[in-house]
Amino acid sequence: MKVLIFFELVLFFVLVSSKIPNGCIPTVREITGLSITCYNANFYNVMEHFRNQELYIVEFDGCNPSIGRLKRIPNVTFYRFEIKNCGIEKIDDDAFADVYETIGMLDLRYNSITNFPNLSHWPVLNSVYLSHNKITKIPANSLPKTRWFTYFHIENNRLTEITPFTFAGVNLRMLALSCNNITYVAPETFQMESLKFLFLSYNNITSLPKGIFDFCPNLLISYLDHNKLSELPPDIFKFTRKLLKLDLSYNNFHKLDTKLIWSLTDLTLLNLEHNYLKKLPKELLYTAISLRSFNAANNNLECIDYDFFKNTFNIYMVVLNNNKLTELPAEVFRSLFKIELIDLKNNSLVTLTSNVFTATSPIDNPKELSPGSMIDNNYRILLHGNPIHCDKNIEWLIPHIDELYDRYDIPYETVSTTSSCVTPEKFAGIPINKIKF
Repeated sequence: MKVLIFFELVLFFVLVSSKIPNGCIPTVREITGLSITCYNANFYNVMEHFRNQELYIVEFDGCNPSIGRLKRIPNVTFYRFEIKNCGIEKIDDDAFADVYETIGMLDLRYNSITNFPNLSHWPVLNSVYLSHNKITKIPANSLPKTRWFTYFHIENNRLTEITPFTFAGVNLRMLALSCNNITYVAPETFQMESLKFLFLSYNNITSLPKGIFDFCPNLLISYLDHNKLSELPPDIFKFTRKLLKLDLSYNNFHKLDTKLIWSLTDLTLLNLEHNYLKKLPKELLYTAISLRSFNAANNNLECIDYDFFKNTFNIYMVVLNNNKLTELPAEVFRSLFKIELIDLKNNSLVTLTSNVFTATSPIDNPKELSPGSMIDNNYRILLHGNPIHCDKNIEWLIPHIDELYDRYDIPYETVSTTSSCVTPEKFAGIPINKIKF
């Protein structure tokens, strides 16, 4: 039976291929049937060719001529509709009147669309991709309120605000609003119990209102980087207890509330790089028992508290490069039993006491550690770019710097440099591991 169906599909493919419009390539799959992909084809000629027919995917990448104004599309039945790079500027109200009932995925990326189409009555729509257009506003009640509609991407547009009515009644899983000009987000915006992934990166948001995430109990990822945030309400993450990744990098934070992430015991990634932090609250990571990656690079940090990493037993990466650290407390990294990378590049560290890395180095009295807690030697600590003074105080480090502290097989490291002495003059420029007292 399957063989017969296959041959029928092959025959159908041959017949269709002989009549397919210029610039289009047909594909036939046993389960989904016929799909077409068109490159720089005449959009309306192609759609007219398939009037009253059933397809699975209709994809246009480039249209010749450019569409400009998207008018009423001929009646074709399909599930997935992609019109990219076709120069669409305006969408008529009735453009999808004859095709919307079966469309599950709509992709209109990389056009010049200025008006948002009314999608509220589309019964089976699941995903919408409208990124890289010129949309300035999402009108109220223009999105489906069905249980099917779960993915919405509208990055790289010209949105300036999100009102309480923008997503009223909508229950998305994925919402991508990055790379717009958003300055204001209303308190009631994200009342979506199903929301798991929220991307607000690269906007101009200066503040977020209290309670903004109170109705997002299933949120897993929140990217708020590259904005102009200088503070957050203390309880902003109180009800997002499942959050795994939080990115606050490239903002204007000068300080953080001690209890900012205390409710986030499942958090695995916290990114604070490129802010203006001089000091991190001593107990900021007090409940961060699941944290795997901590990044506070490119701030103005002058010190790290002795107990800052006290409860972060699962961290494998700590990034503190490009700060103003002049010294590290003894045993500050004592709890990092799973550490793979500590990046201290480009600080102002002059010396390192032998017990700074107590729990991370097998050369520091492993008898003090409980059985099984000692990590292996396959981790990296990066020190180059510090004004290291080479004297007897760092002699303990010399035999081990090649083995433990100066490895460069790190994905994001593009240039291998060596930790070298800066002073005294007789050792200046010499790699630390080459010094002989």
